Amino acid sequence: MTVYGARALALSLRAPHRLQPKRASLTQALTKEVEAVATRLAPHRIEDAIDLALGITSSKLVFGLDHATSMRFDRAVREGHCVEYAQLFVSVLDRIARRATLRVTTWPLRSDAQALGQVLPWRAWRDHDWVLVADPISKKRWFVDPSFHDLGLGWDVEANVSGKDTLPAA
Repeated sequence: MTVYGARALALSLRAPHRLQPKRASLTQALTKEVEAVATRLAPHRIEDAIDLALGITSSKLVFGLDHATSMRFDRAVREGHCVEYAQLFVSVLDRIARRATLRVTTWPLRSDAQALGQVLPWRAWRDHDWVLVADPISKKRWFVDPSFHDLGLGWDVEANVSGKDTLPAA
């Protein structure tokens, strides 16, 4: 857990946690790039695959809110917000895990967001998308926020999530 990250911001991701459909569409060129990196680096652990997927996601997106949302991703760097970060991360991690023969389950989630116990006044910050990653064998779960990772706030938001009992089980 990164102490200076989302926890220090007093961000709370609160139930209800709503499952989001996996909607990312990767171009053929980006798919080949992801699969080539996964083959070359061959992660053996889910944690390594998460780190690799975070790196690829951060290399393709720059955080911003002033653009039209798009679930189509290519090799070019573009602006994205939490929804796009979560969707791209899930797609990339799923491809890396498949290539590395790692068993992993991913869920893009949308949760109500509060800072310092208050709902923020800006519509774009009333909810937040993040990703739950699970190992179906060990039942271990990771609470991953790829947009916070890219902003330098750390990716592990487990301490920020309330209502964990309502989340999908590994």
